[in-house]
Amino acid sequence: MDQYTQNDPERRSAELAGRGTPEEEMGGSPSGRAIGLIVMEVLLLAALVVLIVLMPRWLGEEPIVGPEAVAEELDIPEELRDPIEEEPAEPEPDPPEEPVEIVDVDPEERGILDRRSARTNDTFWDLADEYWGSRHLWPDLYRENLERHPDPDFIDVGASIVVPETLAPEQNMGPRAIESLMGAYVLAYEAYRDRADELFARVDDGETWLRSRARLKRNRSRWLVYSATRFQEDFVEVYRDVILKDDVELVEGFLERFGRPPWPGELEPPRQE
Repeated sequence: MDQYTQNDPERRSAELAGRGTPEEEMGGSPSGRAIGLIVMEVLLLAALVVLIVLMPRWLGEEPIVGPEAVAEELDIPEELRDPIEEEPAEPEPDPPEEPVEIVDVDPEERGILDRRSARTNDTFWDLADEYWGSRHLWPDLYRENLERHPDPDFIDVGASIVVPETLAPEQNMGPRAIESLMGAYVLAYEAYRDRADELFARVDDGETWLRSRARLKRNRSRWLVYSATRFQEDFVEVYRDVILKDDVELVEGFLERFGRPPWPGELEPPRQE
């Protein structure tokens, strides 16, 4: 028994009883302390990972869903996406209104609203909003001008643009107008696919820098098909013989995961029969 043990009653009694010293009882050996530190570090790291994963939920952050998720997946530019609007507060109930009379426009009998020369940065998307009050009608304007402007994304500055009367007078659309608009969506879809095929062919010839442009055209064609379902729920089924098989499968997947995009807020919803 060493002098240190003799002078420490607790150590002396532990040694006589055949037990370890207080440090040994508490795992105070160097190897025991090292193992304890490693276990603590692992537990702290696991807690940090759990905190990072659950923090968005605790803060109320929700994953992106709906049309915005489709636009993210297809890498659609911000200016072509549907604006994200905050949910309005519950309004006070209004007194009953007289039903709005829907004027079902005959697309073949529309007059000309305006003729103008294209300006810098003009797009069919913005012109449809300027003249008709809804960007979602832009394929109809493209159809009226496709002979002069075959690329839906490009309008030659100085070239003539013809703006017919809108398919949605008083911001409402009848069955014939919707059917006509869907035909315009199909034309714009085919134009995007044709442009994508042309660009991909040039990539095969060695111009690899065009690959991103070709992908953009292809993704916009798919976005257009998905967007058309806001007007016609069975759009994909009706035009299945025109839409490429891979596009049909992709858009059907979007519809299953995110649902249909909403009816444009600037247009009166169709009357339920």
